[in-house]
Amino acid sequence: MSKIALSLSLLVCISHAVELTSAKADNELGITKTQPSSGYYVAYEDVYLIPYSLVIPGTESSIEMVPVPAGRFKLSLPPENGKQQLVEVDVLPFWIAKTETTWKQYEPFLNLGSVFRQFDQLKIRQINSDNEIDGVTAPSLIYDKDYRMNQYGGTPDHALGTVSQFGAKAYTKYLTKLTSTPYRLPSAVEWQYAANANRKPTATPAGVFNKTAWTRNNSKTRQKVATKFSNPWGIYDMQGNVAEWVLDGQGLIPSTLLNKATLNSLTAVVWPTEYRKRAALGGSFLDLPKDCQTDSRKISGASLYEEEPMLPHSPHWTTSMAGQAIGFRIVRPFSRTIPQELANRYWEPDHPEITEALKVKRRSGYATRGLVDPELPTATKNLIQQNKRP
Repeated sequence: MSKIALSLSLLVCISHAVELTSAKADNELGITKTQPSSGYYVAYEDVYLIPYSLVIPGTESSIEMVPVPAGRFKLSLPPENGKQQLVEVDVLPFWIAKTETTWKQYEPFLNLGSVFRQFDQLKIRQINSDNEIDGVTAPSLIYDKDYRMNQYGGTPDHALGTVSQFGAKAYTKYLTKLTSTPYRLPSAVEWQYAANANRKPTATPAGVFNKTAWTRNNSKTRQKVATKFSNPWGIYDMQGNVAEWVLDGQGLIPSTLLNKATLNSLTAVVWPTEYRKRAALGGSFLDLPKDCQTDSRKISGASLYEEEPMLPHSPHWTTSMAGQAIGFRIVRPFSRTIPQELANRYWEPDHPEITEALKVKRRSGYATRGLVDPELPTATKNLIQQNKRP
């Protein structure tokens, strides 16, 4: 597939689907045909979705994934004329990360740039028109690791911060191509559905937050994940600690869709149309409890990039105070077949300015692009062994 086929302008013209390596229900990670005798599980159709540990291939890092049941959800929209708006949405089952993405989980992706540079020098694993679909742009070089990573909490088990929405999307593509299993950001609907966990979408009382969330009232920094109580589905830190990127941009669900009887979790996505304006949900340690509700929403802007020390600015990083308090968590949809239009929206640049910024970064040597596939860990290991030889 050519590079231009991945551009936003052709999204509507692509109709075929991406089907990742198929797996049988009796041996696929997170799925069993036999009803579990104990523990948490989700029944769907003729199988059972169970929690599992995603071990990132070639690393010692893993991500705990929790199944979320299908259901009908009353999505809370911003009040209009002082009246709370609710719209019904059908949600298919999916898995969601038990915690926000941590530095340890993101670090293999951070280190990918140096690996790609060595592949380029050796002229191996080169990107061409046949494998372009597997190309991933690695994060930009980091000049000051302590400032970017460790300020406001940066041990391996702390929630990741200082990452843009595209940096989060690129990471989910990295996991997808590495494991042949689809991972992506949640939609705002999926995120809010998982955060509420079958509870009514009402405001969480301020007194409850000390048990469930890190907010401005009890923290001055990002915290290690899963140090508060989980919600009823066993998911931690959906409120507070760091706000979490979702697929959505600025704006509300179009009124033409609201007139329908019921939406689903993907038709209700407000896809981004502007370079900077992206949605992050749940509030953070910088926010008061009233702004850390399950329907609390931040819209990013240019201020997230004002302190970016590198020129040209990186599409992967946000280095302002607000950016320190934004991270993300991943989801895995039940279906392994992804329409190509959605695949592009999940994993590729969705605005011409992001596409151009990536090109400039690569030309200037600040960022690299390389192949990510199941063979990458072996190729990387061979590279390390080769470098150790006298």
